[in-house]
Amino acid sequence: MNNRHENYLEILKQELALCDRLLYKLGRALDSSQPSLPGKLTIRAWLTQGANKPEEPVIIVQTKEKTKYPKRVEEKYLGMKAISRGPFAKNYHYTKELLGIASDLFSYRKRLKEVIRTIEMSARSTLNGNRGKLRESEEKVIRLDKDILKKLTEDGLDDYHNAIGPKIFTD
Repeated sequence: MNNRHENYLEILKQELALCDRLLYKLGRALDSSQPSLPGKLTIRAWLTQGANKPEEPVIIVQTKEKTKYPKRVEEKYLGMKAISRGPFAKNYHYTKELLGIASDLFSYRKRLKEVIRTIEMSARSTLNGNRGKLRESEEKVIRLDKDILKKLTEDGLDDYHNAIGPKIFTD
């Protein structure tokens, strides 16, 4: 990020994509650290609400019924949600550590999404609220330049006039 002209919004979106990839990778390790039994926690893609919304990683818990829709789990304090008894005990410490990392990544992901949303809303608001200002300003500059040229010509000083060039907004 040495270039001061970089697009920070694009960098944030790339960081979010990397975070998602890491969460899915972590999910594969999590799958390996736990037996395939009810209570197993894993990371899966989840469709978000709304049109054109991408899938996002979420933590889910395996239920007793294989046909039942998976239950989404709150991402906070995931390390404390690791099962430490029965068949889960063997790799409990790995599962707990992976879930702690996942909790941190989900927090970072949430912050990235908030920053991206804030930047996009601010940009949209600024652009929509000021849409015609540039055109209006150019029209005023052109009008004032014509008045200046007229005044200079009347005073015999038209050679002092600097042409402002063609219109910027031609449509």
